[in-house]
Amino acid sequence: MNNNALDIVLEDFAAKGIEAAVTLRDGASLFGRIKRYDGYVILLEGNPEVMVYRHSILKFSEKTAEAVKPAPKPAEQPARPRRPSEPRRQSSAPRRQPPRSAPVSAREEPAKEPGSLSPMGEAMLKWLKSQQGK
Repeated sequence: MNNNALDIVLEDFAAKGIEAAVTLRDGASLFGRIKRYDGYVILLEGNPEVMVYRHSILKFSEKTAEAVKPAPKPAEQPARPRRPSEPRRQSSAPRRQPPRSAPVSAREEPAKEPGSLSPMGEAMLKWLKSQQGK
């Protein structure tokens, strides 16, 4: 197996039976001992037993009291305060509304015979017929 940094840590944790804290990219935290691993997944022994894709891991560490705290969810993070130098994005001018189009029944459309095609449709049919002959 490739000996990259994560493989070395996983091998050490598995050999010593150290309980690991795994933080995923979505902010979820998982805990358990390393039962098995390969180049794609890690099997954590715990209650319940969990299989984690290695590409979804954000942080891997030894379980400590600090690691037990879950990461804050994006909605729980405080909003960035507005700087005094940033202008407010309000204007006193009323917003312009786009012009309303006439109702469908009032629009004038050229009358088409049933089965007649637009120039684009006729060109497409001509091209299709030329392709069938090849």
